Amino acid sequence: MTKTESGFTLLEVLVSLAILGVSISVLLAGFSNGVTRLVTIDAQTTARAHAQSLLATAGEAFALQDGEASGAFGDGFQWHLRVAPYGDTADTEAWSLRARQVTVTVSWEAQSVRLTTLRLLPAEAP
Repeated sequence: MTKTESGFTLLEVLVSLAILGVSISVLLAGFSNGVTRLVTIDAQTTARAHAQSLLATAGEAFALQDGEASGAFGDGFQWHLRVAPYGDTADTEAWSLRARQVTVTVSWEAQSVRLTTLRLLPAEAP
C-alpha cells in the first residue's frame, strides 16, 4: 500500500462487525430481561390489588365465618380466602370482641401473593 491509498482492510471490517454483533446481543439480552421483569412486576401488582380488594370487602361481600372460600377473577388470577379464630382460649375469654385472622392468597401461573389481617367482630351471645 502506498501513502496515497487509504481505507479499511478486510480484517479491520470483520473485527468491527464482530464487536458490533457482540454489543448488540448484550444490549438485546438486557432489554429482554427488563421486559420480563416488568411483566412479573405488573402481575404482582395486579395480584396485590386483588388481594387488598378481597380483604377490604371481607365481611361486606360475604360473611366472615370460620372456613375457606375460593374463586377466580376474570383476568386469570385465582383467589383463596381463609378465616380462622385468632388467639387462644384465655384470650377469647378476656376479650370483649371476637378476633378473626383473614388470609387471602391470590395465585397465577406458578406464583402467589398472600396478605393477612385481623378483623374484630362483636362477641357471640352467651
